[in-house]
Amino acid sequence: MLYGDINLINTEMDIYRSITREEIREVANKYLNDNQRLVLTYGPEKNKPNR
Repeated sequence: MLYGDINLINTEMDIYRSITREEIREVANKYLNDNQRLVLTYGPEKNKPNR
C-alpha cells in the first residue's frame, strides 16, 4: 500500500507523465541554486588489491 492508497500503484505512471517540463524547471529554479550544489569526482582506487 502506497500512502494509504491501494490503487496508487495502478496510477503512479500517469502521475509522473502528467508533470510538465515547465513544472520541473520551476521546481529546479526554486530548489537547485548555484550556491547549493556538490560536485563529486571519484574513480578507482590506486593499488587496491583484488579480492
